Amino acid sequence: MTESKIYKVAPTDLTFGMNCPCCLRAKVVDGYRAPRQPFPSVFGGLDRLMSNAYGGRTVHDVFGKDSELPDGVLGTKQVSVKSAPVKLSETISIVISGRLDCLVSHASTKVSVIDNKIGSSKTMGIYERQLGAYSQALALPAKGSPVEVVAIAMVCNMPGSSSQLHAGRWSGADKKTGNAEEGLYNNFSFREYIDWKPMDWDKWNAFLKEELLPILENPQKPSPDCVQCSHRELGKIRAQNKKTQ
Repeated sequence: MTESKIYKVAPTDLTFGMNCPCCLRAKVVDGYRAPRQPFPSVFGGLDRLMSNAYGGRTVHDVFGKDSELPDGVLGTKQVSVKSAPVKLSETISIVISGRLDCLVSHASTKVSVIDNKIGSSKTMGIYERQLGAYSQALALPAKGSPVEVVAIAMVCNMPGSSSQLHAGRWSGADKKTGNAEEGLYNNFSFREYIDWKPMDWDKWNAFLKEELLPILENPQKPSPDCVQCSHRELGKIRAQNKKTQ
């Protein structure tokens, strides 16, 4: 009998991670961890500013009454999610674990999932898979009751400028609260783009079975244009040379 395997997948693995199936398989199946790359802390700060500005407000208040996203209340903080095993085949299941940016609570017990981005993109693109993964974890949670996800959305913010930024240092705390982060947000201009769509479970399940499963089932050829693939292959050659010495 073939042993059943359960692999851990992060929602972010399903965005740019799908660009190189070999690297994705190395991470998920073989447990390979690529060297950490520097990530500017400014993006985390901007994300907190967005969450603070939107949290507790309604969809129509933030994005306008003409927004097609169903109205509801935006959450005030990120939400950690983890799914029960999601069966892809008789021998392979995955557990999805990650942290989503914002949940929208609707009048019923239903929710929508929002992912915040910094930039000028106006379409969801590859991030639809990331939002699908969050939705799957909510619909089939490792603990607690299932939650019905009715829509997914990407909110893209492009920061403008502020006259109160001097030599890279912020000097304008909010006049009412004295909070520096609130003052920073209130004095920045943001251009907001939102791309949303109903959660398409048929499309999500097709992606799991037709695109993700083959990567997990079968060894993948290294990509000649991938730096991480070259790094791993070089490591294998060096390890083999040490054995033969």
